[in-house]
Amino acid sequence: MGESSDVGLGRGEIDLSGSGKAHPSESVNEELVGPEGSTKTYQPRRQARRSKIPAVLAPTRTDRLIKRLVYLLAIAVVAFIAYYAYGNYQSKSSSVPLRRISPELEKYVREHPRDLAGRLNLANAYLNQGYYNEAIEQYNQALKLNKKEQSSVVGIGLAYMKKNDDDKALEYFEKGIEMGGKEQYAKINPVLESAYYYAGTLWFKKAHYDKALDYLRQAAYIKSGSSDTYMAIGRVLVEKKDYKAAIVEFERALNFDPNYADAHYGLGLCFEKLERKDEALMHYKKALQISSDFRLAREAVKRLEKK
Repeated sequence: MGESSDVGLGRGEIDLSGSGKAHPSESVNEELVGPEGSTKTYQPRRQARRSKIPAVLAPTRTDRLIKRLVYLLAIAVVAFIAYYAYGNYQSKSSSVPLRRISPELEKYVREHPRDLAGRLNLANAYLNQGYYNEAIEQYNQALKLNKKEQSSVVGIGLAYMKKNDDDKALEYFEKGIEMGGKEQYAKINPVLESAYYYAGTLWFKKAHYDKALDYLRQAAYIKSGSSDTYMAIGRVLVEKKDYKAAIVEFERALNFDPNYADAHYGLGLCFEKLERKDEALMHYKKALQISSDFRLAREAVKRLEKK
């Protein structure tokens, strides 16, 4: 889609601890691609804010979905973690690998096969470690215990997304949206917000921009303080060439994260498209100041300074 396809956004690594820090177990410093038909790629800058899912949206925030999946089971899950794994669920900056607690989780589930919280925690652990098929199996077992368990449905979607099976992932995200959209507390449901967000990113990847925009705005309605979601909305608007509207979204992202290099780059791109050179240059330089290895920002600065 040309130069406008080079704005990174999205959510990053899975966060079980609630710390919001990136997990060191998976490299995210690889080149990402744009929507179908796009000829551009870009190199992610801030590794702590990047992930592999979905490839078109260089993620910035953790897949806090996992934290949210267990949120709805707060009492049971907290009790489970406190007894079995409190000392092992380290922050994302910890050097202790998550897999060290898996034997305890597996043993617990074998001994308590009908414990829904245990099933979900084991599924979440598998998902964090990259055992996606095992995660899907545990989420399915959880659904046998409670067929209305929305977090399991969305968890399966996330596992398929990690497996790069976008169609299957969308199927489960859509199902999760259908389940959550009917409940009394839909407007404050973090699992529903995640389903909308990730479905929106996948529709973006498929270049269905109107549908992506609708889903991402639904996510923003539920969680109004997410810089990632505003970044994603801005990214869609850039693809739709609605640069003035995109500026509003990128500025909203910066309201929640002033050091969001991609949002500054997005603003620079929009101002450049609107022939507002000084403002474009200012934001490109700010992006480069925040992330010194931001190749596209550096190229943009050189390009504008030659004019």
